[in-house]
Amino acid sequence: MKFPQQALLLFLLNLLDAILTIIWVRNGYATEGNHLMASLLDLGNTPFLGVKIAVGAVTAFVLWR
Repeated sequence: MKFPQQALLLFLLNLLDAILTIIWVRNGYATEGNHLMASLLDLGNTPFLGVKIAVGAVTAFVLWR
């Protein structure tokens, strides 16, 4: 079964959102509005990025199935 383009696009946009969030928050241009994700970002970039990618991957997989 082929992975739909919409699910891939959703995952890639989620990844872009994560990267831009890290850049903007670290440079003081924005704040993370989601308290859970803000807590993860306080722990470091890796925990934040890991959870953000996992959520995007699960969402894309559910959309695919």
